Amino acid sequence: MRHSSDRLTAKQSPLLFQKGIQTRQTTNNFLPPYNTTLAAQLGVSLDYSVLDKIVLDFITQNPSGTIINLGAGLDNRFFRLDNGQIQWFDIDVPETIELRRTFFEANDRYQLIPTNIFGRNLLKYLPPTSNSLIIIEGLAMYYSESKIKTLVQNICRHYSSCEIILEVIHPAVMDSVAYATPNLPLKWAVSNLNQVEKWHKKLFLAQEFHHLSSDSTSKSQYFHNITQPHEMIKLGHFKVG
Repeated sequence: MRHSSDRLTAKQSPLLFQKGIQTRQTTNNFLPPYNTTLAAQLGVSLDYSVLDKIVLDFITQNPSGTIINLGAGLDNRFFRLDNGQIQWFDIDVPETIELRRTFFEANDRYQLIPTNIFGRNLLKYLPPTSNSLIIIEGLAMYYSESKIKTLVQNICRHYSSCEIILEVIHPAVMDSVAYATPNLPLKWAVSNLNQVEKWHKKLFLAQEFHHLSSDSTSKSQYFHNITQPHEMIKLGHFKVG
């Protein structure tokens, strides 16, 4: 559950806002530090409106489409952006899904799927409909390139066409963090999202967005020696087909 999301939902739904506060109070004692968002670890803030806009644009174009959130954590985007028609799958490891069920109820359009994202069973939960958006946010930097590459390739093979949102960090961030905080488990970074595009012949980089609030980078110890720090965390919007 992210701070910027709390501010937004406080305006939209007092009940949902209170649910978000409850969630954070519980998970602060339940989850280890590395399960918090990368932004919190770096002492910066992310502009979540960027990803929200991508998702909303997809929903506008595909009002009855399917959105699959891999490594959902405690994200509440479905409840903020739901149009009353979309099918949404939040997928994460069983212990996280168990915690989500304490606060969020599944229904005929919103499903909570407990499974290993990198396991063999993932694809059986993904309906191979062409109007699908797969979100990989706050996940890729914690796993090896080979794991993320295999995941993306499996998605490309599973769908005749779909869209993928992939959040990545620049190698400069990983180098800086590794020096200052060696115990932070960052494992993969990429300087150019076109490198990801080469992973599969059906994969095309449609758009690239900077996901980091530029006004917050000056306050973080990790960005003092990095040029253009606002570009250090990116969202790649890929199309498959």
